Amino acid sequence: MSSLPFRWITTVFFTAALLLAPVAALAGPSATEPPQSESSAEPSPATQGGGTTNSQATMHPATATGNEDGVRPFQTWMEDSAVIEGIGLEPVFTLSDYGSVDGWKLGAQAAFEAAPHFEAGARWTVDHLDWDAPGHDSQTGLSDLRGYARYQFRPTNPQIGAGAWVDLPLGADEVGAGNFNVDLFGALRYRLRFGLVLLANLGLESVEHGEDRDTGLHLGGGGIYPFAKDFNVLAELDWRSASDWGMFSLGLDYGLTSENHLRAALGFGFDDRAPDLTLLLGFLIGID
Repeated sequence: MSSLPFRWITTVFFTAALLLAPVAALAGPSATEPPQSESSAEPSPATQGGGTTNSQATMHPATATGNEDGVRPFQTWMEDSAVIEGIGLEPVFTLSDYGSVDGWKLGAQAAFEAAPHFEAGARWTVDHLDWDAPGHDSQTGLSDLRGYARYQFRPTNPQIGAGAWVDLPLGADEVGAGNFNVDLFGALRYRLRFGLVLLANLGLESVEHGEDRDTGLHLGGGGIYPFAKDFNVLAELDWRSASDWGMFSLGLDYGLTSENHLRAALGFGFDDRAPDLTLLLGFLIGID
């Protein structure tokens, strides 16, 4: 594919999604101001004179629209501190523009609760590269299989977790796979009073580039904001020194149900090995 149609596809798709966001906000109650029922409109004896009931004391604006722990980052799906309940399966599709090369990935990532506060999972995709330069054939092949595990040391606010992922070199050399990579990370989620959930992660990675191996830091951060009922906006920044990777992304997560999420994000690369522009699509399916 050429870069012009790809840029049109991503621009039109994401512009339409952003235009629909205010409609979703107007269609439902505000994420930060849940509606009062008639029974709660009148002050109860427990709240007269400045007192609060137990439910009011524990009520949080961010939890009024659902469980933001179920909203997963796009770029750091694995490097997070929240732990899934049950099983999560997300078919994923990405389109990327590297300038002289366009590409797509089609596959799935999965997570399951292996034990209390302990999550494990994997991701595997079919990758395709299409060179704009004459004399270069397009290439398609399997990516390396990435498996991960993480433990949540602190389940309350702020959530704190740590873990690792490993790339098993099972992929095709033609699409840049066949490398054994390792990453050790710590992650944090901090929920603010007005509903914003801050994300942060820090780690050490060791990656292969052909015959060479580089070791460096990775740093990520961002936020999840409940823009409207069941509708969350995600902003993320991910930088990895050894991978020569840097990307800022803006994403939308719509909860069709409490377990199933329709997701889309647009990423802007700013380092050598990162694409100039990426469209990420996913549909997270929760299984009890």
